[in-house]
Amino acid sequence: MSKLKFIAVGASAAGAALAQRQAAMQEDRSGALTGGADLAERRQGMPEYTRGVSTGGSASEQRQQEKQPARSAQMLASAGGDIVYIPAAPIKAASAGRSAGSAEAAPGSSSSAGAPGTDKPRFPFRLEIDPAGKGSPWWTPVVSIFMGLLICAVFIGANGMNPVTVYAKMFRGAFGTEFGLAETLVKAIPLLLCGLGVSIAYRISVWNIGAEGQFLAGAMGATAVTIYAPGLPLWLSIPYMLAAGIAAGAFWGLLTAIPRTYFQVNELITSLMLNYIALLGLNYVVFGPWKDPKGFNFPGTPMFGDNQSLPVLGDSRLHLGLLFAVGAVILYAVMIRYTRWGYELRLIGANPDAARGAGINIRRHILIVMGISGGLAGIAGMAEVSGVAHRLMYGISPGYGYTAIIVAWLAKLHPAGLLVTSFFFGGLIVGGYSVQTIGMPSSISSMIQGAILFCLIAGDMAAKFRVRRTA
Repeated sequence: MSKLKFIAVGASAAGAALAQRQAAMQEDRSGALTGGADLAERRQGMPEYTRGVSTGGSASEQRQQEKQPARSAQMLASAGGDIVYIPAAPIKAASAGRSAGSAEAAPGSSSSAGAPGTDKPRFPFRLEIDPAGKGSPWWTPVVSIFMGLLICAVFIGANGMNPVTVYAKMFRGAFGTEFGLAETLVKAIPLLLCGLGVSIAYRISVWNIGAEGQFLAGAMGATAVTIYAPGLPLWLSIPYMLAAGIAAGAFWGLLTAIPRTYFQVNELITSLMLNYIALLGLNYVVFGPWKDPKGFNFPGTPMFGDNQSLPVLGDSRLHLGLLFAVGAVILYAVMIRYTRWGYELRLIGANPDAARGAGINIRRHILIVMGISGGLAGIAGMAEVSGVAHRLMYGISPGYGYTAIIVAWLAKLHPAGLLVTSFFFGGLIVGGYSVQTIGMPSSISSMIQGAILFCLIAGDMAAKFRVRRTA
């Protein structure tokens, strides 16, 4: 009896313990379910990370959202090993709904620009800068000349003169007579030589604006031969004067190239400042040691002899320097087009990095080109003192070196263009002298040159813009 009682008590205790364990397991399962529900609620309340509220969200954010897998439920493991599925919130639908609401709330925002009835209408075209453009078209110089003449016509009319009468007088004075045509060619010689020198430097993107100083240096170098070796015969004097002019001009050009090559000094500054140094040096010699003692205190050297003067054509002042200029242009055209040296120059001007990578010595080319550029301007100075003035004097140049910059730019550095533009600007100079007979100052030619330059620069700038159709 006592044994059965003990068994009954033990069974009863075991049942109670089993009931307690089952109750504890039930509580754990309820807690797991509650925790899973809380976690699902927190996940549903988390901020969206895919798309913004605005409809103008970036494409990268949209792609990131599309890469997220679409899950219809979140799985949570319970403490008892069972799996409970909790539905997830539709993220895309909610985001799209809020985006639509934002668009409706802000109808005047930038996202709705261009729509009918808004404050910012969309134009069918837009203006853009094209950095890869190939430059202005071939007809830009022609339009620039026409616009420059038109602008100057306004000022001529404001001065009480008839622009048609003034331009007709200039044309007849420069091109209408044999004398005027010869004088135009005489003025075109230094413009062509200086413009050619400037063009070669511009080929490799070296902005030489010191042709005026190099012209004066060449004139002084040629005159030095007449001062210190006056008795040389013609067949020796002219070559020596030519060589001295080339050497002096090349030296003046190298004074710009050496700082540019080895010390990265801007050639615009040095070449411009050297113009004034050359001018002051010329003033020193014509007012000082080289001054003609029989010249009635005129600032100039003694007149050159026949053995120191270039031969002329007939009774005109057209001299042998014309052959120097035309020959130099032909040589330049052949070398630039058909030689390896010309190809290297064109490559340096187009892409210096590619030229450097190809093994081209850019420093050496800059030195050589600036020496040639200065030498050509020196030839122009020699031809001017030996063929026209027959002495070195104060004001020997009316600004040939500066005008040569316009000549080269208007010609687009092309050899044939240099011939045409130098002849045209020579005519402008001679025409400016001829209009003095009708009461117009000769400085009108300088005004026309400046107007053409400004119109040319404006045309080159306008050529960089492209009109695009708005998408």
